[in-house]
Amino acid sequence: MKQDINTISNLLSKYYNGLSSENDEKALRKYFRRKDIPEEFDADRRLFVALDKSTNAPGWLKENICRNIDSKTAAAKNHRHWFISLTAAATFAIALTAGFSLLRSPAHSKSEMSPEEIRQTTAMALNKLASTVKKGCNAVETAETKTIQTTRKTLDSINSI
Repeated sequence: MKQDINTISNLLSKYYNGLSSENDEKALRKYFRRKDIPEEFDADRRLFVALDKSTNAPGWLKENICRNIDSKTAAAKNHRHWFISLTAAATFAIALTAGFSLLRSPAHSKSEMSPEEIRQTTAMALNKLASTVKKGCNAVETAETKTIQTTRKTLDSINSI
């Protein structure tokens, strides 16, 4: 019996950490169908009993969920396309601006730049690049947050049905 408890504890640990195999989960389901389960596993037993009960969602619910997921997926792809396009356009605009500003700068008209002028020009270009990358990262983070929020709302609306 002690070996059973240790084995089940290990399988439950794997299960709750997302590391269990299909065979592990079958063994847990089989174990929790028994009547002589120790009290320490009562919550786990109730979980596996509930998972074993099959429920069928109405057809209209499945269709609505699939349609909702498809529309969210299409919207996310469309947002990603625009984000990539705008990022490429912004990068091109920055490169073009930096190129023109370097061509028009008085330092460029000299035959050679001093090391200090090179350092300043490089620092200016790197600052522009860092600013642009930061804006892009913030935009990605905002999009990710909105996607997570939308997913949670969708799951909450599905769970409330």
